[in-house]
Parts: sequence; C-alpha cells; structure tokens
Amino acid sequence: MRTHRKTAERLPVGGTFNVRDMGGYSAADGRTVRWNRVFRSDDLSTLTDDGLDYLTRLEIRSIVDFRDLGEREYAPDRCPGSVSNIYEFPIKVGNLMELLEFNNHDVGLLLCNANKSLVRDFNAEYAFFFEVLADGDSAPLLFHCSAGKDRAGFAAALFLSSLGVDREIVIQDYLPSGDNIRPKYRAEVEANPILAPLMQSRREYLSSAFEVIDDEFGGVENYLSEALGVDLDRMRRLYLD
Repeated sequence: MRTHRKTAERLPVGGTFNVRDMGGYSAADGRTVRWNRVFRSDDLSTLTDDGLDYLTRLEIRSIVDFRDLGEREYAPDRCPGSVSNIYEFPIKVGNLMELLEFNNHDVGLLLCNANKSLVRDFNAEYAFFFEVLADGDSAPLLFHCSAGKDRAGFAAALFLSSLGVDREIVIQDYLPSGDNIRPKYRAEVEANPILAPLMQSRREYLSSAFEVIDDEFGGVENYLSEALGVDLDRMRRLYLD
C-alpha cells in the first residue's frame, strides 16, 4: 500500500508534462493526504488519446482551469469523458514577449513579484477553488494553468497547507515543475533565452508568496481561513486519511 512521501512523481499521462497526484504527503495530526483525490497539472490541450484514457481511468470528475480566456481559446483542453464539471477561475498573466526587455535577473524578480501578486490580488479566484474542493462530490479533481507551475503551483501550495503539510514539503512539491515542463517550452527558450527564468520553479518564487502571507496575514492558516474563507476542519475531513 502506498504511504507518505516527500516529493511527487510525474504521472505518465500522454501529451502532458506536469500531472501529479497530490496524495501521500504527511499532514496534520500524523495523518496523510489521500491519494487519487486531487491532481495538479499543466494544460490538457495536447492530451493524446492514451492520455485521455489514463485520466478517465482516474475517474477525474472536475477540472479547475486558472488560465485566462485568451489562453483557453489558444489551447483548449481535451477533457476525459469522466469529467462532469469544468470551473474557470481566470488569473491573467502578462504578455511573455514583453519580458524580452528584461535581463535574466529582472525576469526572476518578476516571478517573485508575480507570486506576491497571487496572494494579494486573486483572493476571489482561490476562494472559489476552495469552494469547489469543499464540495465532497467534486473529487477526483484536477486543477491546472498553462505550465502547472505558478498559478496552479500556488493553488497546490495552499491545498497542501490547508491540510497541515509542512512548508518545506510544500516547497519541495513546487520545485519539480521547472524540470517537468522544460521539454514543453524548450523551443521558446531556445529562441528567446532571456525567458529561461520564467520557465523555472525556483524556491524564491514560491517563498515570496509565503513571505507576504506571513507578513500581511499572520501566517498561512490565517490567510486561508480569514482571507479565503476556508473551513480547515472540513478540508481535513475530506482529504486526509
């Protein structure tokens, strides 16, 4: 039987690069995050037929999409037949080509600031995300953005934090995304090397979000319960073993 773990392995879902089961982490009160209930991902626009079959076998019921309208129209998801609910909570990111005027250091700083913005400017979107999670009939649920790294990465960090997962483990869950998505964005980075930091998942990116949470909201549990209205007890009843 699968037990706790410290990092999340990428699932072999054809046509994707960053699908991972959020289960298996040690959480509050010595309990463990349930397997096969919540998944994080990059977009599903290039899912192969085998990939669709894989997600259907997982019985994915709900998809939460954090991409904006333009991203969804450019790369519409392919959804497995098991899906009955699609939730769109758009978080708009800047035009990548505008970043070409920055040097590498500035692009990294931009990602730190973007993660701070996720905390300050998108409470409604993440509150809606937790409303879906708190509906016991929504799981198995998959949430994603384009890369599954920042907007979805912050969602993953909040989900695990709501279950009492240690912050270092939360950060370790974030870090593999940069390696996972490298093949997806290889052509863009080779054409415009200045974009490389944008495709990475550096510790300081997510840590910047947690700094704002700690300094401005008094810690992650206060942020979740007060800013987002999350019922932490319910989350733990639903998603911990």
